[in-house]
Amino acid sequence: MSTKHLVILPFQAVGHVRPLCTLAARIVKLCPSVTITFFMAASLFPLVKGEIARSFEVEDEAANRIRLIALPQHPNPLIASTYEEAFEDAWAKILAKEPITCTVTGTVYEPNPVLPKQVILDFFASRPHLYIRRVAPDVKTYTWFSGSAYNLMYLFGPENLGGLGNLLPKIEDGVAKTGKPFDIVSVEHFWRSEGNVIRVPGLPPMYDYEYQPQVVHLPPELVGNSFVKAHKVFLETDGVLLMGPEALDPAESSSALRQWLNGLGKSVYFSGPLLPDGKKAAAEEQRASPLGEKTIAFLDRELQEKGEKSVLYISFGSIFFPLNPGILATFLEAVMELNIPFILSHPSPFAVFSEELKQKVEDYGHGMFSPWSPQQTILSHPATGWFVTHGGFNSTVECIHAGVPPICWPFMADQTVNTIILTETYNAGYELLEVRTGHGLRPIYRTGKAPSDTLDAVKKEALDVLQKAFGEDGERKRSNLLAVKARIDQAWEDGGASRRDVGILVDSFAN
Repeated sequence: MSTKHLVILPFQAVGHVRPLCTLAARIVKLCPSVTITFFMAASLFPLVKGEIARSFEVEDEAANRIRLIALPQHPNPLIASTYEEAFEDAWAKILAKEPITCTVTGTVYEPNPVLPKQVILDFFASRPHLYIRRVAPDVKTYTWFSGSAYNLMYLFGPENLGGLGNLLPKIEDGVAKTGKPFDIVSVEHFWRSEGNVIRVPGLPPMYDYEYQPQVVHLPPELVGNSFVKAHKVFLETDGVLLMGPEALDPAESSSALRQWLNGLGKSVYFSGPLLPDGKKAAAEEQRASPLGEKTIAFLDRELQEKGEKSVLYISFGSIFFPLNPGILATFLEAVMELNIPFILSHPSPFAVFSEELKQKVEDYGHGMFSPWSPQQTILSHPATGWFVTHGGFNSTVECIHAGVPPICWPFMADQTVNTIILTETYNAGYELLEVRTGHGLRPIYRTGKAPSDTLDAVKKEALDVLQKAFGEDGERKRSNLLAVKARIDQAWEDGGASRRDVGILVDSFAN
């Protein structure tokens, strides 16, 4: 019988939710006494249900100890206020031992007789964190960070270790002096663009503006409510649970993180890589994509016609996408000129293609557009050779696990440093520099040069990188990536670092 009740609340974004599904499955497998109440935004309910199913066999008692409850959300998935308010109402019902209704299925969940004494909250969930601290101060909060140590150190670490530090006092002072709204002042402070050199332990130095190499459209509310206030969450949480495997971090990064957080009395746990490993893992992912079967058929065909490692997979995640359609079209022209088959995944709401480009791809005959792709399945297919990626942390871990090296096209924040780790620290991929826009057009610290800001330069670089990638230089980088894979794949084996850390965390849960 379950005697421990864990509540999990991720942010309403795929990259934050997906690995937490695998972690939840592993926790209930590790500890038969744990029941999990897993909340998520309504739009993500099908994803969460499918992702958790990927970690189990057809019949598995442990799966029944994860209750999936969808909550209402704002129409804009990047605005969390509606979702967070709904969670506060649900938490009050948990404490009062009242039923909770899933907003998607209408299922009414009877109260768990065991009150939760621990909760895993997304690092963006500053409001729920403060709410739980106020109404249930004895509950331990563990902050879920969907990245690794080197990501966390820049975005939320102290200034003396290269981080942005506590921006809240500066922003509040700016609001008082200018009269501007809090969220607007937050945007102005969060994105450094003064040309200062940032030195994070374990990372090469970069100019502050290089952490935003592309023009992006994020709601100011997301920056103000989530990014800016997250620093305080790390100061007040009981422990930090990182999505990354520690083996991916340079030793200086993980050491600096522990120095900072342990010094504040916080525990640090690494949990990655978090990839489903049940018998239904591939089938469930393929079923979640409207073009899943067509995608596999495309890969099988290209495998027969072009051979192994011949296909280029392109994806910028569920949110980001190049906002200059001419740059993407120019890159795809280079791909087609080199006769490289490709799949372009485009779930982002910002994805726009001209009719001319669509026709070119159709006439080419070896390209495919997909609104939502089974990414892990594609990367594991023998036809897939290279991965053009925005460098999000999920994509970073997935490409390493699959042994498919990246061609990085980062947009902001953690994507930039994931790119640096892959291309500079481990020499296991390439970065496209001529595709940069906005602040990214300023000089690059490690080269001393600025991108040319022309489509001719984009085309020339694309041709050069692609020819190298599918040649001898690319094979050397693939070999380097496989060495990284060998290290991180050990993390969940018996005695592995992540298995140990998560075991320690679960053992600490109170009855």
